[in-house]
Amino acid sequence: MSSPQGKTCLALEGLCWGYAPKLRLGPLSLKLRAGEHVAVLGPNGAGKTTLLRTLVGDLEPLAGKVEISGEALETLSPPQRARRVALLAQNPQLDLELTVRELVALGRTPHLGLWGREGRSDLEAVDRALTRCDLHALALRPLGALSGGERQRARLAMTLAQGAQLLLLDEPTTHLDLRRRHELFSLLSELGQQGLTLVSVLHEPAEAFREATRVLLLGADGGHEVAKDDPERRDLLAAAYAVPVERITL
Repeated sequence: MSSPQGKTCLALEGLCWGYAPKLRLGPLSLKLRAGEHVAVLGPNGAGKTTLLRTLVGDLEPLAGKVEISGEALETLSPPQRARRVALLAQNPQLDLELTVRELVALGRTPHLGLWGREGRSDLEAVDRALTRCDLHALALRPLGALSGGERQRARLAMTLAQGAQLLLLDEPTTHLDLRRRHELFSLLSELGQQGLTLVSVLHEPAEAFREATRVLLLGADGGHEVAKDDPERRDLLAAAYAVPVERITL
């Protein structure tokens, strides 16, 4: 599932993204090594979700390039991309009659053979994902019978079951209470130690600076990294969000 730690997993070079010609964001250059976790911050409309959709290949870059473990994203077939990059999207349409286990098993789709039959490795991957997200007790329950937080955990388990080396998380803390947020970030830390590379869109700057190894701030200039020990980081955030600096808690 993971790349050896220390090797470059994600490389962006002069990346511009958005919806041409009205919205063009960037350019952005960034390299992430296996095991790193970059949190993406920025005001509404800064292009955070659009950036993730570009990194997973749903949208084509307007300029520049994206490489996953040294391979250009556009050269990979959809199944190849899905085995390398997984996206936990915001509020997708779900069949609420599916059970938790059935949803998580959908994460194995890129690995199934011609006949779409699950093998032993697929079943084991589903079980690992259920365990990691504390969902075995809910495995046979339909999604429609779950709370918002439980459904979010099921979606995260599906993403983990995909077995990708790069995990993109769009607002992963949605609907999670304090305990489950703590468990989520503990799990992400564990995954990073195992070599998984993480890009997460977060809304709380304090969480981003505490939980991620690096922080990327999107704004009018496209985007730039903010060092976790930068003494001016509160001022940079206040300027990006257009709020008084005293409203920024880190």
